[in-house]
Amino acid sequence: MRILALLVVILGIAVLVFGIIFIPQASEAKQKVADSLTAPVTLDTLDATYDQISGSFDQLKASGMPSSDPQYVMVLGQRTSLGLAKSNVGIARVLNTMGIINILLGVGLVFTGCALIMRRNQSA
Repeated sequence: MRILALLVVILGIAVLVFGIIFIPQASEAKQKVADSLTAPVTLDTLDATYDQISGSFDQLKASGMPSSDPQYVMVLGQRTSLGLAKSNVGIARVLNTMGIINILLGVGLVFTGCALIMRRNQSA
């Protein structure tokens, strides 16, 4: 039982460390996306700009414009790059949430392992 309790504590510490590592990585990733956006687009306006460009692309596609047309290619490129930025921001948010969850799980596992060790010492 003592080995199991120590294993739970070690696992909790490992999960806690990963949670602490995830949060700065998520912030750094989100900042890189913010730095890569050009002047009229910011993180706050990214979703609205993507929706606007996506609507323009859908209109061009519905009008039967050939895919070799420069305007079609430009709008497709904008939509693609904004979509990638949008997905990167989403991944950074998920990573931040995972970090918080890992910290909570790690603390819970460490406390559980310590409680198991204390319970074992009291019963002995």
